[in-house]
Amino acid sequence: MAGPGGIQPVVVPLTAPQAPPSGLRAGQLFQAVVQGQPGSLSVTIGGTRVPIGDLPQLNPGQVVNGEVLRSDAGLQLRLNPQPVPVSEQAATAVSLPQVVAHVLETLSALGAAENAAHVLHPAMPANEAAVRNVLELFLADGRTGDALRNLQAMINDAAQAGALSQRLADSFGLLAGVLVLSGGRDIHALLQQWRRAGQTIEHRLAQAMQSGRLDEILSIAEGDLRGLIMRLLHEESFVRFLRGDGRLRAFQETAEEVLERLTGAALQNLRGLEHPYLFVEVPTTPETGFHRLQLHFMSERGAAGKRFDIRNCTAVIDISLSELGDLWIVLKLVEGQCSCLVRAASTEGLERLRHEEAGFAASLGAAGFHGAQVRFALWDANRLRETGQLMRQHSRVDMRA
Repeated sequence: MAGPGGIQPVVVPLTAPQAPPSGLRAGQLFQAVVQGQPGSLSVTIGGTRVPIGDLPQLNPGQVVNGEVLRSDAGLQLRLNPQPVPVSEQAATAVSLPQVVAHVLETLSALGAAENAAHVLHPAMPANEAAVRNVLELFLADGRTGDALRNLQAMINDAAQAGALSQRLADSFGLLAGVLVLSGGRDIHALLQQWRRAGQTIEHRLAQAMQSGRLDEILSIAEGDLRGLIMRLLHEESFVRFLRGDGRLRAFQETAEEVLERLTGAALQNLRGLEHPYLFVEVPTTPETGFHRLQLHFMSERGAAGKRFDIRNCTAVIDISLSELGDLWIVLKLVEGQCSCLVRAASTEGLERLRHEEAGFAASLGAAGFHGAQVRFALWDANRLRETGQLMRQHSRVDMRA
């Protein structure tokens, strides 16, 4: 049977000679981005990378919805490529640069084509949904923190009414709690929660950090969250409860908003296929004073999938604060020597930060970076351009074609 839009699902057996990956269970729903190279593809499910071999129907960077099935021969994956809306079907016959130009036009950002060329991975599927999901990360602030909080409220109501298992509600709350910076929590508290956790999702996140395999963090946390949202969208008793309560459309639209943002981040991390790189968007809520918090980690040496070289790497903090406005902070390590460039979009914010130069240096020294150089500069807040410059040396897409 064809999937939505007439797209045929792909069934992949997980049988001998390769044992099925641990952590998979029959009935598990997930959304993933196809990774790897043609002939050696994989998807990440709940933090576990699952090889799917050579499937000519799928391409690296393609978004798929999936389900784990049980058959007489063992577990199988049923993969449904995400359908392209009717309005976008014509784009499948055009080049990625043409699709990007159309997306930028709808976002009133046509002048950003060259920057977009360096941000988007060459394996990006040439459809508007995927391109928009990535570019909006750097052209518009997300509301993922509030969206997750709204989803949690509806999920809790359903659990209290007996329309959803408390276990599922608790699982969603746990994962949302790991990802969201909210309330009185600060970033340090967020990281401490990961470290303190036992054999849970946080423990796996902490292990990924401590092992140096930072490229695993996003797939572990967001892979599980995407899968849970997909499962909730298919829970019949939950859907009936929301429909009867008049909140089904609100849940579906909010869930789609979250899935699009998470998918954009996952597609941005395709950069990690060729070079040690990790992008993380931390969802925030208004009471924290954070309007945006995005992190880029890039090692200056090493091949894809390898450990970050912690003595030669770059960390970028793309942040927007209620008090200081938009900031672009670059921490660069060369042979273990740290330099820090703090750029602010407002003159007032820049002056306030300059008065804290000694505090910056002291904080870096306390973190082990003694003698760090700290500089300050004014910034025009062009986040897409800055991200493009980070990716420039790895970009192979010519948007001028």
